[in-house]
Amino acid sequence: MNWKHRIPTPPRPGEIDPARLLGWFQETVDRMGVPDEAWEYLGKFDEIAVQQLLTFGSEMLPPDWPHDTELDANPKADEIRRILDRAADVVGSYICNFPDWKPERITKVSWNADQYNALRKGYLPDWDMRYATFHRRGNFYVYRSGHILKKFHVRRGADGFWHITSQYTTVKEGIEFLMGEVINSGYWEIPLGNRRN
Repeated sequence: MNWKHRIPTPPRPGEIDPARLLGWFQETVDRMGVPDEAWEYLGKFDEIAVQQLLTFGSEMLPPDWPHDTELDANPKADEIRRILDRAADVVGSYICNFPDWKPERITKVSWNADQYNALRKGYLPDWDMRYATFHRRGNFYVYRSGHILKKFHVRRGADGFWHITSQYTTVKEGIEFLMGEVINSGYWEIPLGNRRN
């Protein structure tokens, strides 16, 4: 297929960068039977659109924002959403199983159910807090500007609180204090920095 956006540089070793994400998305869609009407929409995807897909799913925007009118107007909108959902699952699997994840020391936290729900909901990054998270199939990921930087898994403990049980980094962001910054300074619906009973 003839993609409008191609990143000319190869993905950087040990990183999940925009080039790698866009490449995974394009390879996945290329293997699917995409009708011409759907291709007019999908062929324009760039690395920002792939990040939005991973973060918000096939709606491409946060739930409280208006829908993507270009997608809504497409005669194949339902089929495009199915293609996007499938592509997001495949790219999410590539991210989860990326062979260059490096284990790192687990950030010690304990969150109640409300805090865990705020973590799952996430937030939108901006110029003051450029790191954000998204959740896919049991794992959370920290990203910034199309780079997936951290992966962590959260589980409810015997104490009834939620704890990080495994934590990984890419070579792009091999610093552990980043997790503390995201947890303590992110735009969470309720603060995650300290346990709330």
